[in-house]
Amino acid sequence: MTDHDTDPDAPAPGGGPAGLIRFRDLPRQPLQEGRGTVRGIWTETDPGLDLRWHLQLVELKGPGGSLLAPAGTHQRIVGLSGPQVAVGAFDHHAVLRRDRAVLLRSSTLSFQRPRLRVTGASMVLVLTFAAVAVPPMFSFQEIDGSADLPTGTRVLLALQGDVRLDGVEVPRQAVALLDGGPDHRAHASSARVLVLSEAVIPGADADPV
Repeated sequence: MTDHDTDPDAPAPGGGPAGLIRFRDLPRQPLQEGRGTVRGIWTETDPGLDLRWHLQLVELKGPGGSLLAPAGTHQRIVGLSGPQVAVGAFDHHAVLRRDRAVLLRSSTLSFQRPRLRVTGASMVLVLTFAAVAVPPMFSFQEIDGSADLPTGTRVLLALQGDVRLDGVEVPRQAVALLDGGPDHRAHASSARVLVLSEAVIPGADADPV
């Protein structure tokens, strides 16, 4: 990302975000198994109406749970807050770690919270995508000043600090949807964001399960 000496409230040439979705406005549905809820954030289909991407927020309240996605899909999972979570399919699980996304090559997603030493819910972001497609990427970015988002960016989630995207404030507990085009600019002071992109961004990473 590149710093620019520009007005942070001025919209970038690409226009503003395509949408701003607050988690509190999303209806909750129960997990298929276990104590917890799931909220659908964003779904995109291809021209044939087959699922391309489905982004969900999962809130775990018990020691385990599961989420069943459509056949022929894989998952990328990121832990956001709360007690530590392990994710996987069937008997093999990997612990979600800070600043890492886990790639699960299965449509069945199982959650475990093996060490509930602290109370409270665990918040997890789950991206389901077509297994035949090029895998999308999660990237954790630090922004201090103004920065151009890479072409291919589709979602931005503010994790820390105040963030403005194309002159529009992106509050905590909300995601900004983008069209993937160039010329989108973020401005922040010592902020951390999570970016979902259909392009490979330097620094993006995922641990396969």
